[in-house]
Amino acid sequence: MRHLRKGQKLTQARFAKEVGLTAGQLSRLEAGEILTREVDLVKMAKVLDTEYEELKRQYFSDKFSQELLISGCSLETLDLAREKLLRLQSTRSHGRGL
Repeated sequence: MRHLRKGQKLTQARFAKEVGLTAGQLSRLEAGEILTREVDLVKMAKVLDTEYEELKRQYFSDKFSQELLISGCSLETLDLAREKLLRLQSTRSHGRGL
């Protein structure tokens, strides 16, 4: 998100104001200290002139990567989690739920 904001030459203060956050909230959000709400991601996508789904993908991939690094997760564990997620998605798409 920070990369997109800087690419638009928006300061944290201006971007935060346009999205409806405080500069402090945005700073903590970009630092990965807090999570954002979906409604804020929608607003951010509009201000950044990007697709919501792309911003969401980038945001959560950044967040998960940070959490995995902090927890010391190995790539093997990440691969196992990917397999389980694919299995869950397949089960859900076939109408069996979780």
